[in-house]
Amino acid sequence: MIVNLIQTVARRRGIENANQLALAIDVPANLAVRLWSDNFQRFDRDTLDKLCAGLKCQPGTLFKYQESESVQETAQDSDPEAEQRSGDVPAQSATEPQEKR
Repeated sequence: MIVNLIQTVARRRGIENANQLALAIDVPANLAVRLWSDNFQRFDRDTLDKLCAGLKCQPGTLFKYQESESVQETAQDSDPEAEQRSGDVPAQSATEPQEKR
């Protein structure tokens, strides 16, 4: 999951709300509100450029990747060593040869 740090970075730069963010990065207020409140799925490269210029940062400062619990559980579920430790017998995979009958 991608974690939005725009509000955190903006507050460190003295920007306290979405209206101030809109003025600082020269975007419409409704876009600034969506960025501030993490209410977006995607945005233009131009917006990212304005965020970085206005907040004097790199794109990696504005976002971070964090594994969600379900991703971590899935990774543990696919760990063959975890299956052996738990005593479960792993299911036969599609790549393993099947016994002839």
